[in-house]
Amino acid sequence: MLGVSLYKDKVSYLRTEKSNNSLSVTHHGTEKYQNFNQLISNSVKNIIKNEKIRNEDTISFVIDSQFCSFNEIYCEDSPLLEFHNDLSGNSSFKDYFDSYYYPITSRDDHYLGIHIERGFKQQILNSIDGLDFSIRSIGIGIFSAETLARFVFNAHSLDNYLIIRFITSNSLEVLFINDGLLSVYARY
Repeated sequence: MLGVSLYKDKVSYLRTEKSNNSLSVTHHGTEKYQNFNQLISNSVKNIIKNEKIRNEDTISFVIDSQFCSFNEIYCEDSPLLEFHNDLSGNSSFKDYFDSYYYPITSRDDHYLGIHIERGFKQQILNSIDGLDFSIRSIGIGIFSAETLARFVFNAHSLDNYLIIRFITSNSLEVLFINDGLLSVYARY
């Protein structure tokens, strides 16, 4: 599988192969682009060409949380979550953004909303056109790290755990999992 991570003007990639019970990294690296459009449209093609990757069939993307908008809402009835997309005063919000809501804490009415611009998402999908690849997943930064911690490093067997991402020397992102439930997402 090929994993591609998009952050600012850089793309990082990691190609892995699974055999028996082991996982091996066969290719990895980072490439920098002059502008964001080049990053999206050319990065996958360049990685495949430069690394001579021919037998891959799926790609997993991880996009940085900077490309998303977040909100926290309380909603007693989960089907009413679509109503919150209209609260911005512009009913065309859902024409431009795909919104996903995830339960946070043990309360039944507490959600974290993650919103990604549809045009950006479509650019990612278009970047693999004609390459005989399919997209396995599109994850978001620290949330993908939490999935890795849970499934690869068995963090789900712990009562509580914290994932910290150091973005810069004065900026960090935090996820706190309490009894298996997302309890805190924050940027400091």
